[in-house]
Amino acid sequence: MIYFDSNLVSDTGGNGPGWRGARRVNLLISDTGGGHRACANALRAAMIEQEPGVEVEIVDGLRETGRFPIDRMPELYTRWSERRNLWRTTFYLTNGRRWSKMLFYPWHQLTKTELSAAILRGRPDVVVTMHPCLTAAAEYAVRKTYYQPYLATVVTDLFYGHASWFTHGADAYFVPTDLMKERALRQRVRGDLIHVSGLPLNSRLSALRGQRAQLRRRLGFTKPTVVCVGGADGMGIQRLFPALADLPEGIDVHIVCGKNEELRQRLERSRPPANIHLHGFTAELPEMLAAADLALIKASPTVLMEALTVGAYVLIYDFVPGQEFANVRFVQENGLGDYSRSPERIARKIREYCGREAAMPVVERAIDFVPRDGASKIASQILQKSGPRQGQLTFS
Repeated sequence: MIYFDSNLVSDTGGNGPGWRGARRVNLLISDTGGGHRACANALRAAMIEQEPGVEVEIVDGLRETGRFPIDRMPELYTRWSERRNLWRTTFYLTNGRRWSKMLFYPWHQLTKTELSAAILRGRPDVVVTMHPCLTAAAEYAVRKTYYQPYLATVVTDLFYGHASWFTHGADAYFVPTDLMKERALRQRVRGDLIHVSGLPLNSRLSALRGQRAQLRRRLGFTKPTVVCVGGADGMGIQRLFPALADLPEGIDVHIVCGKNEELRQRLERSRPPANIHLHGFTAELPEMLAAADLALIKASPTVLMEALTVGAYVLIYDFVPGQEFANVRFVQENGLGDYSRSPERIARKIREYCGREAAMPVVERAIDFVPRDGASKIASQILQKSGPRQGQLTFS
């Protein structure tokens, strides 16, 4: 018997986007750090702007497996990545096609039913993976489904990434830089599937460039100001705090602890001096970075590019071995900032850089290395290449 699936027919007469009158897109992330969700939010906003009727859902694929320890990966990531030698060893031992498959095969066998259900929730037209731990799972889920949604991978590491990003089953790979394209080619990804698009960032970032004086007045930044960002989990701030608290009163330090409310409360209980200002998660982080004299950050791709895009001079205090080491070299070799893990040396560099306007013009060069408008470019290509799908026939 032949059935016509009416759910796959557009409400706009059969020729409109997607099914049920709207194309559906699932963006697969995990909250291991804050960068993946920030990029997904930017890409979602760009897709909705370009195709107002599109339905875009952000899915935390690891949490939604419901299987221990996979669903605890966001919490485990912070503890694991802070153990630098353990992380470095694991990263490089598994950083190859064969070893990567060996690492993820047992995981996928254990969770493939739950992962596939999360990835294909709502029967999406488009599946976009934005986390290396989900690329193979997405490929498996899409290959097993009967209607074959368009599958894209958006790489959110800047210059170097783990081999698990490139599993050869996607219809397109969007990478932020030419160096990452070379990395993909070395992993035997077809060149015609790779698009250098930049990193998907909040669209309002570029508009903040050149607005420093106005933003300082609005935010009340009257002294030389440092904005310290520890990512979504506040990673690394505890180690720096004593040195920051000893800075002169003439330098204001705004510490953004992200969603780590426990850390913020712990720092508040230590009774910091008046020039230390503690923040939890804030939507005004881009404005704060644009108004600051110095951005004190971890070398995560998203925060780094947000700081450089708004014109901040950066001082990197930590990085995750493996995928973030190249970010530190990029900053140092191009005169966009500096790096140190020593709290005492960081305090000394803050005293040197704060209020030093001569350091600011070099930041203009940052945009030459990473393409602008990554979110808009990626959204446009995915929406164009995936195309609307019509009703399908099924046989029994």
